[in-house]
Amino acid sequence: MLSNPMTSVNNVLRVQSEIQEYFQRISALSSNAKLYLVATSLQGLSFGIWGVIFNLYLNLREVGFQPDFISYMFTAWGIATGLVALPAGLICEHIGTKKALILSLTANFANLVQVVVLQPSFLLTASLASGLIGTLGWVASAPFMMENSRQEERTFLFSVSWALMIIMAL
Repeated sequence: MLSNPMTSVNNVLRVQSEIQEYFQRISALSSNAKLYLVATSLQGLSFGIWGVIFNLYLNLREVGFQPDFISYMFTAWGIATGLVALPAGLICEHIGTKKALILSLTANFANLVQVVVLQPSFLLTASLASGLIGTLGWVASAPFMMENSRQEERTFLFSVSWALMIIMAL
């Protein structure tokens, strides 16, 4: 069965039009919202790289960590993240969402230090610290986007933010 060439052209034009609309909507966002999308992209990229490269690095024979220890590190991070989520909301209300987002980026320094200091106790402590501090950013992100967008932009901003985080983490 042959497809109608006009239907294919119309589909391409429709997709092209929708892509242009997305870029127009992004350009209409506030500068804080645009910067947040850039930060989300960079955070997703670093999260993806960190998750793969650091695990492979720790698992190298020369470094010497076994997969069970690496899983302990991620468990420590996950537990810390879960335990601090509710208090993080109170902290965000107290210091503000923008400051909470900036503070949460310091969790990246705990991750960087892990590459240099390969002591098991320090790695576990740094994983805990990263989970505790990094959670502030996750908790602050939704209120920050709400504060820095108009009601008609919010669904779009949330969806673009999430899409960028996931795509960049791959």
